[in-house]
Amino acid sequence: MAYAVLANTKYYYITIDNRWFSENRSWGGYTPEPGDLVRISGYLGQKKDIFGNPFHTIEVVSLQPQNENLRA
Repeated sequence: MAYAVLANTKYYYITIDNRWFSENRSWGGYTPEPGDLVRISGYLGQKKDIFGNPFHTIEVVSLQPQNENLRA
C-alpha cells in the first residue's frame, strides 16, 4: 500500500528518499491513517509506471496532521 494525496483533482503519491511512503512508515512519529487531513511540504515530480503511464509524486520534506479543513 502506498499513500496518496488528492489535491486539485489529481492524486500525488507520497515518496521519501524516492521510495513509496507505505503503511509501515511514519514521519516524525506521525503515521497518517487513510482519510486523515495532512499538511505536506515537498517537491512535486512526475514519473512513469512500467507501462509508460505518468503519475505524480510528492517527495516529502515535512508531513504533519492538519486539524482544520483548508477549504474556504
